[in-house]
Amino acid sequence: MNLVIAGSNATTEDPKGWPTLLKEELQSAYGENILNVAIKEIADTSSKEVVEEELYQEIINLSPDVLLLEPFILHDNGELIKIADRLANLTTIIEAIKKELPEVSVLLQPANPIHNAKHYPIEVNGLKA
Repeated sequence: MNLVIAGSNATTEDPKGWPTLLKEELQSAYGENILNVAIKEIADTSSKEVVEEELYQEIINLSPDVLLLEPFILHDNGELIKIADRLANLTTIIEAIKKELPEVSVLLQPANPIHNAKHYPIEVNGLKA
């Protein structure tokens, strides 16, 4: 099974980042012959840019069976992209991936929480809804 962990800078390929730690734990538990885990960081990019530049193709090229997607919410917050636009971009990304890979299962993973944030938790709740 191919698991792809993809998203913005919050989905770092850094050896100490949560995606790498998750990859190591999953491969330790299930083995590399059963579970192939790839991490795809699309750094410094908003959901709008992912859609406009079709950067989701990089995820498609990894042929995931399961996609754990961090939907660029933290980076979008810094770019002042409205939640409605962000959700429309996310829908476009997921639909494009599912068009090419109809059997893929997509799981959404919000970025790390921000201490004492005011607007970010509202946006995470908008994503949850």
